Amino acid sequence: MAIGHGLLIGSTVATIFGILWFWIVSWDSTSIPQDRSTIANHRLQTWIDHIQLVPMVLAILVTVCLMGWIWINRRNLGKLPITTSSVSYDHGRYGRILTWDKYSFYLHGKPTLLISGEFHYWRLPDRNRWKPMLEQYKDAGLNCIRIYFHWGFHSPNQSTYIFDGNRDLDFLLCICEDLGLFVLAAPGPYICAETQGGGFPQWLIAKRNICIRHSVVSAFRSYDSQFSTYCAEWFNAILPILARHEITTNPRGCVLAVQIENESFQLLKGIPLGLVDDMRHLAKVARQAGVTVPLFTNDGWEEGSYVAQQDNRTSFGKPTFGIDLYGFDKYVVFCPTSTPSATITGSVTNNPENWVEWSTLDVTNALDMTEKTVRNFGGGAAESPLFIPELQGGWFNHYTVKHTYDHVYNYYGETYTRLIFDSVLTQGVTAFNFYMFYGGTNWGTIGDPDVYTSYDYSACIREFGHLSGRGRQLRLAISFARCFNNLISRTEAKKDSVRFSRINIESSVSGFIAQQRQCVGPNCEVFVFFRNFTSNRSPTATVSVTVSENEPIILNVSLMYKCSFIGLGNYQVANTGIHLLLATVPIYARIRPNIDTEVWIIQCDDKINGQLAFFGNVTANGTLAPQTCQSKLATIISFQNSMGWAQITVVGSSADSTINHKSLYIVALTDRDLYTFQPHFQDHHQNSKLFVTDQNDMLPLAVTWGSYNTRLDFINRKMDLVQESKDSGVFLIASFTLKSFDGFHKLTNTESYNGTPFIYQYLHSPVMTREACTSSPTTQFINATTRQVDFNSVPWQLLATKLGNSSKPTKNIIDYGFTSGHTLYRLDVVMYRIPPNGLSLSLNFRHRGTVYINQVLIGGHLTYSLGVFRPGSKNGPDVDFGAWRSYIIPPKLLVLGINSIYVLVESLGMNRQPFLLNDIRSPRGLIGATLNDAVSHSSYFSQSMAFISWIGGGCRASQYDIKWHISGIDVQTLQDPFNHSGLADEDLDRSNVYYECEVGSKNCDKLILAKHTAGSSENHSITTGVFKSSTIHMDGLACVSWPSWFNASFDLSVAIQKLFNSFGARIPLRIHVNGPGTAYIYINSVFIARYYGNGDGPQKNFYIPEGLVKHTGNSIKMLVYSQDATPCNIDCGPTNWVQIEIRLWRIDQQSKTSSLATSSGNIDENGQEFILETTTLDI
Repeated sequence: MAIGHGLLIGSTVATIFGILWFWIVSWDSTSIPQDRSTIANHRLQTWIDHIQLVPMVLAILVTVCLMGWIWINRRNLGKLPITTSSVSYDHGRYGRILTWDKYSFYLHGKPTLLISGEFHYWRLPDRNRWKPMLEQYKDAGLNCIRIYFHWGFHSPNQSTYIFDGNRDLDFLLCICEDLGLFVLAAPGPYICAETQGGGFPQWLIAKRNICIRHSVVSAFRSYDSQFSTYCAEWFNAILPILARHEITTNPRGCVLAVQIENESFQLLKGIPLGLVDDMRHLAKVARQAGVTVPLFTNDGWEEGSYVAQQDNRTSFGKPTFGIDLYGFDKYVVFCPTSTPSATITGSVTNNPENWVEWSTLDVTNALDMTEKTVRNFGGGAAESPLFIPELQGGWFNHYTVKHTYDHVYNYYGETYTRLIFDSVLTQGVTAFNFYMFYGGTNWGTIGDPDVYTSYDYSACIREFGHLSGRGRQLRLAISFARCFNNLISRTEAKKDSVRFSRINIESSVSGFIAQQRQCVGPNCEVFVFFRNFTSNRSPTATVSVTVSENEPIILNVSLMYKCSFIGLGNYQVANTGIHLLLATVPIYARIRPNIDTEVWIIQCDDKINGQLAFFGNVTANGTLAPQTCQSKLATIISFQNSMGWAQITVVGSSADSTINHKSLYIVALTDRDLYTFQPHFQDHHQNSKLFVTDQNDMLPLAVTWGSYNTRLDFINRKMDLVQESKDSGVFLIASFTLKSFDGFHKLTNTESYNGTPFIYQYLHSPVMTREACTSSPTTQFINATTRQVDFNSVPWQLLATKLGNSSKPTKNIIDYGFTSGHTLYRLDVVMYRIPPNGLSLSLNFRHRGTVYINQVLIGGHLTYSLGVFRPGSKNGPDVDFGAWRSYIIPPKLLVLGINSIYVLVESLGMNRQPFLLNDIRSPRGLIGATLNDAVSHSSYFSQSMAFISWIGGGCRASQYDIKWHISGIDVQTLQDPFNHSGLADEDLDRSNVYYECEVGSKNCDKLILAKHTAGSSENHSITTGVFKSSTIHMDGLACVSWPSWFNASFDLSVAIQKLFNSFGARIPLRIHVNGPGTAYIYINSVFIARYYGNGDGPQKNFYIPEGLVKHTGNSIKMLVYSQDATPCNIDCGPTNWVQIEIRLWRIDQQSKTSSLATSSGNIDENGQEFILETTTLDI
């Protein structure tokens, strides 16, 4: 492929240059005869003379291009003496524990689907929250997680590595082992993940002599041995911790594989980019650090990078190198504000109502050729399981957009992730990780410029911990896959199978069946992937099923547009004699309540419906009102009711419901019951204490429904019922391998499922008090104080510039270590005269800047772009073209003598160096400044010069001597480099202005602003947490909106405390913020929110991490300021900066009768409060 691309590019370049050269050498004006009659003959002769040279010139150019192509390929292939086999997984030693073939992984000899979800512990920086969240991963049906380990989070300064407290990885991995979750460990060194610097520590980025990711410039890398040395230092710090938890060496271990690097792209569309020596070095260091599990890497999409080959395999005359497992990422549908075109143009459709719905072609084009593409890479890609380390689980959101994650969730829809899951299974993928499954929070400054505080990701589990409707839809699909794990983990596509089943299945409508696959086992079970991508969006179709030469059997199927499910066919129900021909209804689970009975959980309602066809003659009865239609070959069964049960037996067998020998039971659940339906698996190889028979080891040990969530501890015989207010009980079907469950009873005759001896129910009365929801979660802010940020008291140092009047500083804030939040700049200008039109201050900074003169706010702006090659590009090259902005300082604000100009610049974070880009050191802070006398606005010359200055970039000079001073916090001096505003006075405790609580109110939620100045006792009543401009400039130009710190304490309300104490309730809280100001918000010293009321960021509701707020004695601290210099209206009083209120989460409902379980989790101020109660039962 590389040679082909090289020849193509070389030939194209050679042709262009050859034609240009020919025209140049062909033009000789002096040789043209003056006789017009001979001109044509002369031109013809000239063409003939020179055309003979063209092949030679083209050959030379092609040769040069080809030699260059060969050189760069040979160069990128490297020279380190490390072979593939020297760092490969030791199958001989560890294969009995873990091995693989082209179909799937085998754990202790059993084929196993790896269904994983991304987990960023550093976005939940409280170790007490890790287990409750990972329990939700387990509850959703996952058996694995992938973890990006954040180098910068663990290494605040050079040679310092912190692995205790909230960075304790042993503690985290032990939780995974206790829960039975495998771990795909991804220690980088590069992790991307929309985090500052892609996870690299700030101290490393500050070393400008180091090429981060070996990048010299974008799209060109050169091996940097110093960078590799630092990466080895990180690996040697973290990998021994991971090695202690590997499944290959620890019987309780959870670490299944280790990822090397991230989206390195050895090749990109055939163009060589990645350095093989980088991968060789990291793999060697990993093995030397004690890693024994398989290594894997990931392409950003299918490119065939670092595929393992035999050691004697060469390319361009040099040995190749590959990693044990080939992985590739799949992001299928981009949010409208993140499409490639939006990235190139920087133009987006901000109004979600104008978004065009995603196209089904995006899915088919991205996924439906995956298997063929990857297998064609050969080597390890053809011989190992199809593996997707990052499979789209939602999408992130940006600064400056007007929509929130709720809009992103709605754009993809409730069934999107389930559809993606089914679609990758159609390609035979048996190992994949959803990125993200729970996004978490970009607390503090840990996010990069692509993302604001929330990292909700519109994922299956929303930021405040709700398993959304999308997650519950996915759980149904996961349940099917895991219940038929031993079959679906080893399949071949129908078109690729040489011995496909004698069953032929066709749809009457094009676009209704995505793929058919067959198990490679002896019984040739069939999987039909129903996916409604029909052009007319019709929800119905018929399916023709032909067995050998028999007449076709016609089955009905109903499926909503852009929905999917997997139909099972040619399946023999063990011990019953029942043989399924095809199901056109989804089977979400199977379980065996006794050795001769199998139970299927299905859906047959107005959203998905169909029929069951069984070979031979079977009978059906039950509350589903089954109707049978007998043909020569099979019995077709359809159901008249959407809820209930049916018993199916072979004609001649006992149909006595009290005996239930050799029966198949069908249980259909209601819509809400499907949202609460949970299978409970316990993998036998992870817990030897639990007895499981070989026949039943892939099936759930129990299934439940009816409660918001249910958690079973089979070893200790405990059940946690997580309930919402509408829950009154839980239904259960248990496997015959378990004993009876205490506290559960058989159903009465009034129940929909009566007559089934294996369904049990536990009843309880709702115990939550609704009075807790009628008042605010908090009582009041008390002991409140505020103070202005004292710019004069912070430590200053001179900021050197290239020349005295130059616009360019010689150092960037990266060099100072001021990478967390704000950096403050000061310029003292001595005025011997006041210019008649004032001063013109032109600034170029990244990202947000606010300008002050002599303690008066002038204004501010944001330099940020969603597109590349623009000022403030969130990704890619950052240019100065159009970045400069001018501020006019009126003469009335100037004084003779020293005038102090302050510029408060906030960085939104360092870029993350993705793919082939070299943008991690894109400039931050103040990049350039000029100061000149302002000219009349009416001057045509001034307007022209403003335009010239705008396009002039760095070609600027200042009329005044520019001597800036700089102040900030070097994050290398902090234990936590992301939990700081960047202002040096953040932790000072001074106050000259304070707030007091208004008395006489039961729920004291108002504060009095008491401004104590000489000769003044004026009080201004304001609402909770509202900041107001304290002074109006006497000439009415602007409010004195000086940055201020606000501190207070608060308690939870008595009603909320009662819920916590009495019922163990789970009540996530949020801070709701309004107002035009900017706010950094800390709760109990944790930096949890960055708010931008002017529209620079869309977020107004900020999640307060659970466990962070105590019942009493909580602290809130805020840095608040404004960029709005609009003159205040003296008559109406000053405007509010920021209004804050602590609220419950209220989320939308499909209807008044629906529940939290069916909700998307989108905020609805008129919706239902998200309050859950947990009850633990001894079973």
